[in-house]
Amino acid sequence: RRARVRAKVTALLLLTSTITSWSSIAPPTFMDNLFKKIMSKLLGATATPATPSTSAKICNKICNLLQLAQSLTNTLNATSTKLLYRAVKPLIRNDQHGTGVQKRAYKVLLGLCEAHAKVITGEDNLGELIGLMTDSLMTCHVSARNMRLKCLTHVVSCFSPDDKKQQEQIPAIIGEVMLCLKDSNGKTRESAYQLLLVMAESRNDIEDFYKIILGGYAGTTPHMRSAAVQALCRVVFEYAGVGDVTQRLLPSLLKTTLILFRENARGSRAWSGL
Repeated sequence: RRARVRAKVTALLLLTSTITSWSSIAPPTFMDNLFKKIMSKLLGATATPATPSTSAKICNKICNLLQLAQSLTNTLNATSTKLLYRAVKPLIRNDQHGTGVQKRAYKVLLGLCEAHAKVITGEDNLGELIGLMTDSLMTCHVSARNMRLKCLTHVVSCFSPDDKKQQEQIPAIIGEVMLCLKDSNGKTRESAYQLLLVMAESRNDIEDFYKIILGGYAGTTPHMRSAAVQALCRVVFEYAGVGDVTQRLLPSLLKTTLILFRENARGSRAWSGL
């Protein structure tokens, strides 16, 4: 069964790769009409009421249409990009269509962020994208965390150090990022570490960023406190040789971390990393 699944995934990747390659040389009018047909079917599928007997079929259809739309991402104009973005937003905000659909929707959003950053994360649309990512935190499936973190990385990389509203989002999402550092999936952990460093760079004030991380030491669970220590270790490692701020703060950071050794919890095994 696993072999059949792998073969199916490989065939799908080859198909979408071929579509992507052909779309770059196909006539723009043809591609525009093809995209409109895909979007029409996608919107129709997402609006179709699902029953226990048809739910799996509808979800599979939505995933296939999203995959096709994703394969055309690089050739979309600004209007089509905005249309696809509006189509995936409700699929990200709720989980009514299941894990597979939401994960695919995040992949499409990631593709849009990579190929059309000026449209999706531009000054006029960044606030809306931040709202989407904030509102969808509680409905995000475990399997979609990796794609979600990658999307957040693109969002945070567009933050301005001088924009207070944007900078307020960093303390708001730091808890999610730190917990993902302890995720069971290796790719999710790696994406969380990358996002953590992008957040530190966007903050442009490493001392203040250390204070935000240390807020995790007050977490209600050993799991959260352990995650905060791991986050601090990674940032200290990255910035230890950059300027003298980290070197100056290291004694106090170590002193604060040593307090956690008083706690008798399994999570304390990670606290010696600093």
